[in-house]
Amino acid sequence: MSKRSVISLLPIFAGVMALSACSSDVSPNVIAGPSSPVDPPPTVAPVVHSKAFIWSANSGVRVIQPPADVESIYISGINNHGQVIGDLIPRDGKEDFHAFVWSLNDGIRRLGSLIGAEGISRALTIDDDGEVRGLSEGPATTYFIALHLADGFVWTAGGGMKPTNSNPLVSYKPVSEGGKLILPAGATCMKLVTTVSSGLALGYAGLIDRGACRTWIALMWEADGTPVVIATCDPRCAGVSDINNLGEVVGYRDGGFRWTRSGGFVPVPIDEGWPSMINDKGDAVGVVSGGGPSPFVWTASGEIKRIDLPQGAASYYLAGINNSGQVVGTFR
Repeated sequence: MSKRSVISLLPIFAGVMALSACSSDVSPNVIAGPSSPVDPPPTVAPVVHSKAFIWSANSGVRVIQPPADVESIYISGINNHGQVIGDLIPRDGKEDFHAFVWSLNDGIRRLGSLIGAEGISRALTIDDDGEVRGLSEGPATTYFIALHLADGFVWTAGGGMKPTNSNPLVSYKPVSEGGKLILPAGATCMKLVTTVSSGLALGYAGLIDRGACRTWIALMWEADGTPVVIATCDPRCAGVSDINNLGEVVGYRDGGFRWTRSGGFVPVPIDEGWPSMINDKGDAVGVVSGGGPSPFVWTASGEIKRIDLPQGAASYYLAGINNSGQVVGTFR
């Protein structure tokens, strides 16, 4: 694995693998032929280890086809216009990530990097204006203990990629360091799961212990920073996963749930279901623990809709659901 390939360690397959391009994964359905320096015939498609998909209730699953020089493709998000972001890993042996944006009309557009087209980059978020933020190899990128401390970037279709000082990987900030969110009595630190445009935030609070934030309360914060306790967690608490602009929360606590301040906990009506993301219409998307490649959508009305991935899919990762109900993710 090239040192440049480990730009960050974000989860891809729900904790199964870290987001390094390193993988010894080979599908058992791929039959190896004799070694030969001759290129395979044009009718033999190159193996793509990870593929991307977009799903809607009306259209079903559409596989996002990668360029011919790509070995794997990973999805990290979608906006409300159906623009999808993620990373490509070319088949050049370097195992480097290259950020891209995709739409149905325009296909895949590579974003480049802060040092040029050949540098590595990771796309992490996209808003409804098409602005992408992420990490890139850049002038200030340093190498330290097998991790790249990468530069932040912002990308737009008109302006291209530019450096930014914001760090999209910061997960918590003690109050003593200027965190604006109010903590419950006795807590000294927080871990943010996510924030939304209405100003609501979701995460945990706890105590700083030997340099780490040991959390014990799951919280929603109002826009003015006021904490609303969702649940008190023991060490096994899987906790909260996502929140929408209306303050609806999804997660897992002795089973999957949707939570609101007025209604409390509502269990997901599917065995071993774990909703992980929710849109502003109240539709949630999630996974089935131990149930094979079978993600689902839990609509605001309470209906369960299965997402039938292509035959042969062995594992999957869900990356987002937008307000149109489109779901994106990656499968192997």
